Amino acid sequence: MPDKLVGLSEHEPRVGQPPSGWAQLELLHHLTHGERRRLRRGRESADGSVGA
Repeated sequence: MPDKLVGLSEHEPRVGQPPSGWAQLELLHHLTHGERRRLRRGRESADGSVGA
């Protein structure tokens, strides 16, 4: 995803792009957050921890 941001102006990543309406930076933030959560849950299940 970050390679999609290369070459864009300062303004372009902040504005929504049809058809999703998500700005590129919003999508990158969403994917990063989801990946961190998935990795954290994987570690918790591997060591027997329980958490949200």
